[in-house]
Amino acid sequence: MNTNFGETLKPLFFMGVGALLTFIVNRYTRLDVEITNLFFDAKTQVFPLKDVAWLTAVFHDGLKYLSSALWLVLFLKMLSLIFSKKVFSGADLAKKKTVVFNYCYVLVASLLAATPAWGLCGSPC
Repeated sequence: MNTNFGETLKPLFFMGVGALLTFIVNRYTRLDVEITNLFFDAKTQVFPLKDVAWLTAVFHDGLKYLSSALWLVLFLKMLSLIFSKKVFSGADLAKKKTVVFNYCYVLVASLLAATPAWGLCGSPC
C-alpha cells in the first residue's frame, strides 16, 4: 500500500490552523462587535434594517433556508460517498477517506454553529 502520510494529514492541518485563527480572532479581538456596530443604532438601541421586510425575508429567512438546503445536500453527498462500494476500494483509499472526513468536519462544524439559531441554547432565532 503506497500512501503518503503527510498528504493524508495536510487537510487536517489546514483545518486546525483555520480553527485556531478563528478562535483567536473571536476571543481576542472585537471584530464581531465592530461589524455589528455598522448596523446598530446606538441612540435608539435597535437594528434599523431589521424593520425592512424584504431585507428580513431575503437575508434572514432566505439565507437560513438556503444554508439548511446546502447542509442537506452535503450530508446526502457524504452518505453516498460512505455507502458507495467504489469509495473505499482502489489505490487512492487514503484520499477518498480524507474527502469523507472533510465532509464530516464541515457538516459537524456547521451543525454546531447553527445550534444557537435553533433556539436550543436559549438564544432567539
